[in-house]
Amino acid sequence: MSFVLNIFGTNFSLFNRILYLYLTLVLFRTAFAQNSLSNSWQGYFSYNSIKDIDSGPDALYVASENSLFFYEPNTNNLETISTIDGLSGEYITTIKYADGYDLIVIGYETGLIEVFDLNTKTVLRVVDILNKVSIPPENRKVNSFFQNENVIYISTNYGISIYDLDLLEFGDIITLGITVHS
Repeated sequence: MSFVLNIFGTNFSLFNRILYLYLTLVLFRTAFAQNSLSNSWQGYFSYNSIKDIDSGPDALYVASENSLFFYEPNTNNLETISTIDGLSGEYITTIKYADGYDLIVIGYETGLIEVFDLNTKTVLRVVDILNKVSIPPENRKVNSFFQNENVIYISTNYGISIYDLDLLEFGDIITLGITVHS
C-alpha cells in the first residue's frame, strides 16, 4: 500500500511529503533566526590606524579608518561605535566632540558627515556636501572641524562650510574669500 497525496494536480508520495515538511520548517526557522542573531552581532574593526582624536568633558574620542571608540578614564569604560551602531563604514578623516551638545561630528573622505548622538545612540547622516553636484568629488573631503558656540566650521578642499548645531543644518559656504549662500 502506498500513500500518495494529490495537491494541485501533483502527486506527492510519503517521502516527498516528509521532505516538503522538513524543508518548510528549516526555512521558517532560518527566517526567524536571522532576526534574532542581528541583535548580537559583533564588529571586528581595526583600531590600529588612528585618524583623529578629540576630547570631551568625561571622555577621549578616537577615530580609526571606519569606526570610533571612546574611553572614559573616570569609569575605565571603553566603548566602540561602528557600522553596527549605524555608521556608514566609509573612510573617516576627522571627528569633533560638540561641546554642550553631547554629539560627535564625523567627517569622511567622500564629504559625508554623520552626527552621532551620545545620549540616544543614533546617527544623523548629513549628505549636503556629498550630494552637491557643483563640488567636484576630489574637493569634498572633510579635513577638520572647528566649533564656535553653536556653529561647526567644516574645512574642506573647496573651502569652509558652516553647520548649525541647534538646527542641525547647513548655513553658508565660503570659497576663495567669496561667501556663497546655500
